[in-house]
Amino acid sequence: MAVTRTLRAGPTLCAVPVVDVLAFLTGATIVALTFSSAVRTVVVPRSETLLLPRLVLTGVRRLIQPVAERVPTWSQRDRVLAYSAPFGLVLLALTWIALVTLGFTPMFWALEERTWSEAWRISGSSVTTLGIATPGEDFIGTPLEVLEAAIGLVLIALLISFLPTMYGVLSDRERNVSYMAVRAGTPPSGVDLQVRYHRLGGDDELAEIWIRFESWFDELAETHTSFTPVAHFRSPNPDRSWITTAGAVLDGAALHLSVVAPEVQARPALCLRAGWSALRDIAAAHHLVLPDELSPHDPISVTRAEFDEACDRLVTAGIDVRDDRDQAWEDFSGWRVNYDAALLGLCAIVTAPDAPWSSDRPQHLRERTVRSIMRSRRGRWRHLRR
Repeated sequence: MAVTRTLRAGPTLCAVPVVDVLAFLTGATIVALTFSSAVRTVVVPRSETLLLPRLVLTGVRRLIQPVAERVPTWSQRDRVLAYSAPFGLVLLALTWIALVTLGFTPMFWALEERTWSEAWRISGSSVTTLGIATPGEDFIGTPLEVLEAAIGLVLIALLISFLPTMYGVLSDRERNVSYMAVRAGTPPSGVDLQVRYHRLGGDDELAEIWIRFESWFDELAETHTSFTPVAHFRSPNPDRSWITTAGAVLDGAALHLSVVAPEVQARPALCLRAGWSALRDIAAAHHLVLPDELSPHDPISVTRAEFDEACDRLVTAGIDVRDDRDQAWEDFSGWRVNYDAALLGLCAIVTAPDAPWSSDRPQHLRERTVRSIMRSRRGRWRHLRR
């Protein structure tokens, strides 16, 4: 049976009204961009700056943050913040589906003489594969229905495969967070790490820490740049966080190299390098701009008084430290400057619980430290506000 096409009034292009062509192309563009966003977010194994996921996830965090700030205790605040990342991912998936439905609506409208509500109903029926709106056997847009249904199934399949992968990453990360909590306390501290191992007579076993967490930092660099939302998933314990754990390991290694060890050792130095490289990569994935070149004399957020207090604690615990405290401070600053700004910035972005030398820094000190190394991008420090 021949299919008849009732043309709308107005300018035509090859017997098809221009408005129909424009509507179809607009809808196809929306669908293509949405599908590309989903694939690049879930499938492509690299960090990419995508506007739609960033708007959705950031928008959810900005809605939940004021609510969390009104609760009286930290544990309750952490409980509220824990909903941010999961809700953001669910809303992102729904946004993809909604945009695909929106994109196909003008395409269906352009192919037949029908109202916008009818085109929307057909599009919604197709993307959900419900089949509640079937225009008939003669409908020339049947292939379009099949295509939309296929795209809807692909998006659902991507989400189904993405969530278990991300929660697997989260499980591996939290296993190491708990591992460090036993050894460095809750909240974790690099000083406590040194003291506990010394009291247990396990100074030589610290090498196990540097080896294990060098590997952990490599995993963080891969997973938390490929799946940036996972950085905002919180630990089950409100006083623990992956970023404060990372800070404690790095501070422990920096103290070991600058204060405890008589000479530079390979394993803590490699752990430090893996750690600051990972934090800088993750910071870049969250749009924190850090300079390529750093000077050992750049300011850090840890004060000399705090460093001296840490050294005194090590001495009280019976740990032999270097006699030249000034040189030790200079060496520690030289190690710390490599990860100081990235650590503070990520602590602020994920609203980490208070921990020594990381998320406990005063607001003005965080801003001053970050501004001092971000002069090339004025005003970008505002992203660090909690």
